[in-house]
Amino acid sequence: MGRSGTTLVQRLLNSSKEVVIFGENRQFVEYAPPLVMQSISTHLHNGVDMDRIREKFRSQGGESWEMNRLWPDTLAYADCTVRWFQDLVQVYQRSAEELGHQRWGIKHPVGRLEPLDQLRQLLPGGRYIYVYRDLIATARSAKARGFVDADGMEGFGRGWACNLEPALDRVQENFMLLRYEDLVSNPTAWIEAISLFTDVQGMDASVMERKINVHQKVVESSYVEPAPVSGAEIEALVRGGGSTLVRAGYGRGGPASLLGSGER
Repeated sequence: MGRSGTTLVQRLLNSSKEVVIFGENRQFVEYAPPLVMQSISTHLHNGVDMDRIREKFRSQGGESWEMNRLWPDTLAYADCTVRWFQDLVQVYQRSAEELGHQRWGIKHPVGRLEPLDQLRQLLPGGRYIYVYRDLIATARSAKARGFVDADGMEGFGRGWACNLEPALDRVQENFMLLRYEDLVSNPTAWIEAISLFTDVQGMDASVMERKINVHQKVVESSYVEPAPVSGAEIEALVRGGGSTLVRAGYGRGGPASLLGSGER
């Protein structure tokens, strides 16, 4: 999830000197997996019918309304996309080896969980850490960068909830839920948990002491202070976040209660 500490986890893992965690790549994480999985689905569910339509074109010509669904060989098409994706994986592998590592990963804040689930189907041997954070802190960070303004707070809250809600239901061996507040409040325990989950040893805990949240619009500093949010903005965030706030531990009495008001 964006603005939630993914860069911190990337820096921790890279500090181990055992792996290289590459930066954000929307093409690989969000665009490629749906393309591959949809091409496979097209073949499995429509391949026989599309074979029939190609045969109809061959025997009767292209006058039928069914020619709207005239496709090339769906098995060959799906196989091509799978091999293309495997080639992308090999590009990462070779790049990691050039940097002196056999193991690699990608830091990427996902906007929707579905592409990540598809990526996990394509790379079942990977380890996936989903980092999430208090909605107000996330909104303050996003506001400071101009990603959201006062009018967009409720929609921002809805997006946060829609992203996080399905992740809270994931209970799988290769999927780790990591709450940012837990990591910063008890770094020793959670760095150990990350180490056990990823089998990466030797992460440098001093990384936790340095704040870095740079992005391409910032050149003069590697850290931008979060922007304050008003009481009205908090109310809008709470409306958008809905019941997911309480479920994730951010309701009244939670570690970072959202139900206060005033500037923060």
